[in-house]
Amino acid sequence: MHNEATPTMQRRKFIAGLGSLAAAGAAGIGTGAFNVARVDRGITVSTTGDASAYLALDASTSEYASGTSGGELSVTFDELGTESNYVFNDVFRIQNNGQDNIIIDLADSEDSISWDTDYPEAYWTDDELGTTQNVGGDGEFNSDRPILSPGDDVYVQFNFVGRDADTGGDETDPDPAPDIIGIYAEATDQSSNTTSSSSGSSESA
Repeated sequence: MHNEATPTMQRRKFIAGLGSLAAAGAAGIGTGAFNVARVDRGITVSTTGDASAYLALDASTSEYASGTSGGELSVTFDELGTESNYVFNDVFRIQNNGQDNIIIDLADSEDSISWDTDYPEAYWTDDELGTTQNVGGDGEFNSDRPILSPGDDVYVQFNFVGRDADTGGDETDPDPAPDIIGIYAEATDQSSNTTSSSSGSSESA
């Protein structure tokens, strides 16, 4: 995607060569035509907090998510009991502020682009649930990823399963909880599979 820069001395020789050809009236390059061109211009890059980015992360939907001093999303779950199951609805909201449809997935490590752990399980919902029970959400990250059109959003739900549903005891060797939550987005030509829109009830942090 990026072209390697031409060394300065070679670039100067190329420009000088063009000048010599033009002065000699050479007709090797027709009027208005060229094979290669490079123009250097200034570039300005600005950054913004997660809540205002093209892939917006809204921490205002729960007490478990917050914005750091640098505007980044942080998620914390404290004092989870053993042999217990927990469902956390609306932990944070993801909104597509870009111009293309995107597929969203979560990642449970820095070198992954998928949610491979079962502790916690990660789901998404079209609408903010509040205290409504919807344990499986509208879809599961990794296996049924949400597709967001521009302006669409989804809410992220985490389920910590530390108690075996069949035996009533501890889950056997549950995965360790991940140290990070990565949010991965990829442009797609597929249509949105959500019913959410930019008119969600939560405001950006």
